[in-house]
Amino acid sequence: MMKMLKIVCCTALMLVALAPSLIGQKRFPLRETTDSLRFQVVEQSGKLAIDAPGLLAPGNYNIIQSIALDDADLLVNCADPVNGNQKQELPSQFVLWLRSGQGELVAARAPEITDTPGKIRQIRWMDLTESSFVLGTTYILVVKKSTMGLVDCSAERPVFPLKEKLPHFAVSGLALVAIGVGQFYNQQKKSDYDAYLQLWGERKLSPDAQPFFDSAQKNERSARILFIGGLVVLVTDAAIFSNQSIKLRRKQQIYDRFCAPSTPTKNNSLLRVSPFMDLIPGNGNAPIAGLNVVFSF
Repeated sequence: MMKMLKIVCCTALMLVALAPSLIGQKRFPLRETTDSLRFQVVEQSGKLAIDAPGLLAPGNYNIIQSIALDDADLLVNCADPVNGNQKQELPSQFVLWLRSGQGELVAARAPEITDTPGKIRQIRWMDLTESSFVLGTTYILVVKKSTMGLVDCSAERPVFPLKEKLPHFAVSGLALVAIGVGQFYNQQKKSDYDAYLQLWGERKLSPDAQPFFDSAQKNERSARILFIGGLVVLVTDAAIFSNQSIKLRRKQQIYDRFCAPSTPTKNNSLLRVSPFMDLIPGNGNAPIAGLNVVFSF
């Protein structure tokens, strides 16, 4: 009895050891998109203001929606269309920096990011005008948006290897053994109680009947502990296994969407060509244009 109880307890400890794999997972960049905006700092009615003629070198999406000054802070409204459960599963990370006409580079340190209605993220670059802006100077604001996920695109497609499944199989096997032994004790209890009733009925309070009664009670306690303990461990292990399988399926879907090379189909050519624009650092931040050519084979 005590050995089986120890086995059930050890099995529960194995479940506790499996649980940390469900939390504290690192996120990796899945997709990076960059937008740039050329602007000047001007004076209007005795205050600093932004004069931005338009977007420069937009990325795949229009990230920068608008910019403005709020006292000494620079406010940047950025489009972030991912919402609901997707926003929690695939959060966005923003990095901001400024380039001046002389090639100077200023990076934002821990900007404040808040959600606003309409799928817009407002980013506040604190105290930027106190040290970085010169009237009449042309600046280029660069915003890089990274979609983050629990999948590393530089690694292989996530799988649930056999070596990680074996502990679950072992735990389930021990739980089933505990349930089976509990049923054995339950049958022993019934046999002992039947013997007790038979002796009690034949001899009327015979002292020979009491040991069978005591044994039946002991076997009933053992059966209850083993059956309930084994069932709890079995259900818990099944829940953890199912949870890991569901999370793995989500990771695989994310990997297939963002990381895996696309398979050529009728609507997906082997050769893909798209326009490309960027800035040349150290050359007055002059824009360059070209083509991205991707050949899948």
